[in-house]
Amino acid sequence: ANSALRVLAGVYEQVSDDMDINARIADLLFRVGQLGEAAGMYRWLVETEGAKNARSKSLALYLTRMARIELSEGNTESAMGMLDRAYGMDSTNVELLMVLGDLHEQSQSWEDALKVYRAMLLQNADRSGLLRRGDIYLHLSNIHVRLDEMPKAQAMLRRGLQEDPEHPDLAARLQQLGA
Repeated sequence: ANSALRVLAGVYEQVSDDMDINARIADLLFRVGQLGEAAGMYRWLVETEGAKNARSKSLALYLTRMARIELSEGNTESAMGMLDRAYGMDSTNVELLMVLGDLHEQSQSWEDALKVYRAMLLQNADRSGLLRRGDIYLHLSNIHVRLDEMPKAQAMLRRGLQEDPEHPDLAARLQQLGA
């Protein structure tokens, strides 16, 4: 990744206003953990893309990445604003849904978290490669436990085992819940 950054940096000098080059550099910076630099690039991408197309999927991705950077700095409120804006543009982005679901769980907004994870099931978010289908069912089960809905929690784990029988945590969690 660092060698790719060096190559892109050389190209960047010549085409600094190119959206595609900036997006690639921002993504690489994000992946290698250079979040401060990535944030600046994503801010420029949000401004530029937002001026062109205020509802694009690209803009939603840039906002999601900026929100993840904000979260890493402890700025939950700012991140949530960006995620809500991104969700209004692209409710199918798996990365966005994962971050949003986690945030709703952390803030104990159980109904919002259920909505996000159910959407992930309907959209087959597991096909993205970012998570397994069983992971989604595990989240749903944990939320139902928090809502004191044990039969629903167990049912989520059973469905998860049917759809993702090799998942490493579902059977153990089902056993923990006494089913």
